[in-house]
Formats: sequence, structure tokens, C-alpha cells
Amino acid sequence: MKFLFKIITIQILICCNNLVAQNNSTLVLTEENYSEAIANYKPLKNESISDSEFDYGTMIILEVQKTKRLDLLEYSNLLTAFLTLKESTENIHFILKSL
Repeated sequence: MKFLFKIITIQILICCNNLVAQNNSTLVLTEENYSEAIANYKPLKNESISDSEFDYGTMIILEVQKTKRLDLLEYSNLLTAFLTLKESTENIHFILKSL
């Protein structure tokens, strides 16, 4: 449990330091559309992220989509991907609330 708390705390700190939302994001997460939205999510390349960041974030998203389960680990993975991809503040907050 302490390990999980440390991971979440680190991700929140990263979030606070790196929040730069994508301007061209069409993903809007809600309680009703969450599963479908994640299953169909395709990250958009933003000029504020490098190619390696985009590739890393996309790889995480693809792995989450393969698992088709929404447990604490997958929420943590999504948070990492969204932070890396500089996804919208609203979507990052939605994931944080879901943890």
C-alpha cells in the first residue's frame, strides 16, 4: 500500500509540473463514456511533446487498450500516458479522481 501511495504521489507531482494541455484533443472523459472513450482513444501529436514522448505515451495507451480492464494499475498507466502526452487538464483530473 505504501508503494502504491508513493507511485500516485509521484505522478501527481509530475502532473503539477508538466500540465500543458493539448489544444487539439477531442477526448472528453465522463463516467458514462469512459470505457468506450479509452478503447477508441488515438493520441494526437502536439508540438509541445517530443517524438519519443509521443511514442512512449502511445505505447502505454495501446497496452491499456489491450488489457480491457479498468483496475488501479490501468488508471495509473493512463495517468502516466496522459501526462506524457500532455492531455487536457480535464482528462487528467478525471483519471486522478478515478484513482
